[in-house]
Amino acid sequence: MGHYIPNPEDAEREIHVLVTGAGPFYSNNTNPASLIAANLPAALRARTHSGAGAAAVTIHVHATPHPWRVAYAWVREHIPPMLFPPDPGPEPDPPSSPPSPHPPPPPDPPELPSLDIPPPTTSSPTGPADPAASKGPRPNYDLTLFIGMAGPRAYYSLETQAHRDGYLFPDEDGQTMEGDALWAGWGAPAVLEPGFDSEDVWRRWKGGLMDEDVRPSKDAGHFLCDFIFYTGLVEYWRRDPDQDRPVMFLHVPGDYSEGAVQKGVRVTSGLIVALVQSHLDRGKLG
Repeated sequence: MGHYIPNPEDAEREIHVLVTGAGPFYSNNTNPASLIAANLPAALRARTHSGAGAAAVTIHVHATPHPWRVAYAWVREHIPPMLFPPDPGPEPDPPSSPPSPHPPPPPDPPELPSLDIPPPTTSSPTGPADPAASKGPRPNYDLTLFIGMAGPRAYYSLETQAHRDGYLFPDEDGQTMEGDALWAGWGAPAVLEPGFDSEDVWRRWKGGLMDEDVRPSKDAGHFLCDFIFYTGLVEYWRRDPDQDRPVMFLHVPGDYSEGAVQKGVRVTSGLIVALVQSHLDRGKLG
């Protein structure tokens, strides 16, 4: 990744990145994806050169303290509220009787997803959670990176597309998505791609890690890694099909030795910096 040397003349930017790694599945009792996510630094420094001039960037890495579960229903339930705030409910009907002179009790605190994600912060605009609705709430984070394990691969792969259908492999609960038509019913495309310039991201990533085997990929696997990637992308798509989708997926090798995890942290940190630099230099992220 190289070393960032601050320049006092640079503008300052802060970017917030959500990172979550996969948990155990099948006979894989230890998943290096969650170990890598848990050991990422809380902040990274970078520099970008957008049209507005150079900027020093502090990248706040919000790694979930628990892995995402390798189960279709769990992903469908828990990932959307991690990415966007809850949809506001319908406007209440006007009261039929005079209001009470006593103040109402304070509302119950909102329930957080079971991953105990950090408090969300963002700087980039997007919109509400109805496929037919107009733009509204902002996402909880500027960028999202999912991490999963591709055991047979000895290299790190940047997945560049996700699939809507074809999830026939049983998950940790023994369930498949055969016959599921939720996303097709929304009219979502069969394939969704992230909003990043994946080629540019890969070149920057590789440029900072010349000794590592890092590759772009179009095969996320038609299992939970592919599924969670599409889940993240479609949450942006259904709010506005033309808006940015700052979601990416990284596949890591299956080695979970201490040295392999340390290497994975370095490779993943380099990818996060490349994602942020590429997106900012293209005028994204506000």
